[in-house]
Amino acid sequence: MKLEPSSAQIVKVVVCYEKKYMVAGIKFYSEDGACILEVGSFEWGSQKEINLKKGERIVGVKSRLHTNDAANHDSLVFVVGKWE
Repeated sequence: MKLEPSSAQIVKVVVCYEKKYMVAGIKFYSEDGACILEVGSFEWGSQKEINLKKGERIVGVKSRLHTNDAANHDSLVFVVGKWE
């Protein structure tokens, strides 16, 4: 996958969880509602939508490693900063 540079700001994130907390997929959306980036699967599980307020930016991500598998994370938390 090739990502082109973009000036689009992320204003919404949708996270799909398998079972209760295990992350299955993440989608990032711009102000115009376009999906900027989608990773993982959205075929099953529950979804949670995170809407950023004006001036907020995602500056980091924290998660817990579920097993010894490096790609198996749960309890995902986005670290949000305020751009002033």
